[in-house]
Amino acid sequence: SKEWTSCGTSSWENSTDSTLLYEDRNEMKKIRFFFMVILLIFMTACSAVKTSEPTRLRLENSPAEAVYEKDSLKITVKPATGADVAGNALFEKFLSNGYILLKMDIENKSAKKVTFNPAMSHLLSGVMDYKKPLDYPDLYQMLSNPDAAVTPDAELRAIKDRFYDMHTVVKAGDKTSKLLIFRPLDPNSKGNNASFTMQELYVGVDTIVVTFPFAVKRK
Repeated sequence: SKEWTSCGTSSWENSTDSTLLYEDRNEMKKIRFFFMVILLIFMTACSAVKTSEPTRLRLENSPAEAVYEKDSLKITVKPATGADVAGNALFEKFLSNGYILLKMDIENKSAKKVTFNPAMSHLLSGVMDYKKPLDYPDLYQMLSNPDAAVTPDAELRAIKDRFYDMHTVVKAGDKTSKLLIFRPLDPNSKGNNASFTMQELYVGVDTIVVTFPFAVKRK
């Protein structure tokens, strides 16, 4: 009887050990499978990040040009195209990298001078994407490279008179045409509309506010 009991106990213990070992192996398989799934998801995400291109936003007029015309003053604004910047390497680089370039023509047919200060204008996309036009110091800082042997002066000289930087005075009977340069729009910005506003445009000693609407397109 003792021997039978002893043998029975030993057999039960062996059976229990086998069951526990089987369960441990199953648990290890589950854990290994779980980590393989996580690794696969991570690798897929990394691959998507590497291969997908960033969303770029651009502006469009509808119709092709936005026009303000009143009291012998005519202002035309439109997003610059490749044809507008052809031959200028820096403008072409800005345009290809998603910067917003607005081509603005000011025609003063009045008897008063017109003064435009770019610092008193802004571009607003959606609700929160607010941008001021870039001026010469902004561009100089952006293009400067401490490791480069040359400064960006040569590049900036090539566009010096082709973009609105500081106060621009348009005398009576004159007109001007230059570009406004803005950083790329935020791809996370909500909404499909944008506007460019000239907050204080002087006509003689009087000021007016002019706003031009745009549509935002994603590509």
